[in-house]
This record gives sequence, C-alpha cells and structure tokens, in this order.
Amino acid sequence: LANGKSSAVGIASSYDMSLVRQVMKNCLECSGSEELKEKVVKAQEKLYPYTKADNGLSEWADGFMSTEKGHRHFSPLYCVYPGNVVVEGDKEFLWAYELFKYRMAHSHSSIGWSAAWGLCLASKFKDKELANKIIASFTSRSILENLFGYHPPTYFQIDANLGFVAGVNEMFITEDKNTITLLPCAINLVKDGAMRGVVVNGAKIDFSWKNGEVISIVADK
Repeated sequence: LANGKSSAVGIASSYDMSLVRQVMKNCLECSGSEELKEKVVKAQEKLYPYTKADNGLSEWADGFMSTEKGHRHFSPLYCVYPGNVVVEGDKEFLWAYELFKYRMAHSHSSIGWSAAWGLCLASKFKDKELANKIIASFTSRSILENLFGYHPPTYFQIDANLGFVAGVNEMFITEDKNTITLLPCAINLVKDGAMRGVVVNGAKIDFSWKNGEVISIVADK
C-alpha cells in the first residue's frame, strides 16, 4: 500500500528509474558511438519522470510514497548519492532533500550502513546539522569496541565502516556537474585541518583550512 491505495503491479520506482538513468548518463559520457547515443537519448524520453509526493521526492511514480515514515533505506535518493543524475540546481534535488529531512525527522536512530549512506547524503545536501546528528548516532550506537561497524544485534558490517569514511570525505570535498566544492559540510569538531592527495573528477587536490575557512589549495591533473 502507498498513500492508502494499492499500487499498480509493476509501477516504476524512483530507485529503478535512477539506476536506469545513471547507466544511460554514463553511456552518453563514455561511448564513442553516435548511433548508440542517439538510441539512448530516445530511450530516456520513455522513462517515468520523477514526481513529488507530500513528503518530497516520490518513492513511486505518480506521487506514491511508502507508508513507513522513517524507513532506514534511502533507495529513492540513489539519484543524489551514490548516483549523480540529480544534482544541486535541479528541482528534483529540492524534492530529494525534502524527503531526506522527512525520513531523518521520523527515524529513531542512524545505524550501520544506513548511517553511512545518510552521512553521504547530508554532505551532498550541505546539511551540517543532520551530518553531525548522524555522526553522533553512528559513533554511539553503530561501532564495536574495535571500531568495527555493526547492525543490531551484533552483525559486523564492513559497508558501515567503508561507507562512513566515504561520508566523512564527502563532508570535506564533493563534486557535482564538474564543480568541486571544498568543506561543503565540515563538522564543527575539525575547524583546522588539511587533506592531501584527494582525487576528485580526475584532479588530485591538496587543501587546508583554518577556523572552517579554506586557506590553501593546490590542484594537479
């Protein structure tokens, strides 16, 4: 059920459409075949468009949304991260951010891999408050004494550890539409620091900051 109504069999989901769109986007960027690109462009026109539900980006086509308000999955937001078919400046980006805030507001806690994904999304949305909230929840509930990430009751999750590192990296440097942003969502606990040899969009970057402000940048392609 969605919105109190039975959803149609085979109805498109934002997640499915995002996966297809990402494959097509990647194809258009890397293929050398103009014939193939023409077919991809025509196929794109047949995809279900993203729609808006009452709580932001619709999880299902035609404005349908899931009934669980604070579900730990962020599948409808794949288009923002780890995909990049919806980026800042798109109206769908605002819908996605609305859905993200809605789910975070109704979730009990951020745990394991879900916290890692949430941290990556918070950084893409440049929401420092939610990023800090997720970090606090993750470090207090989702790691064992040896710092292994886990999901209740005691399942080790390597994706929690690796995803969390990816989320922290996104807090300090992120890229969309060939634009690299430094300190998009830097946490308050790291007011002064530096990163060396970060590779983003083909460029290797060294940069440092003080009191939350970037003071030096060296980029090498």
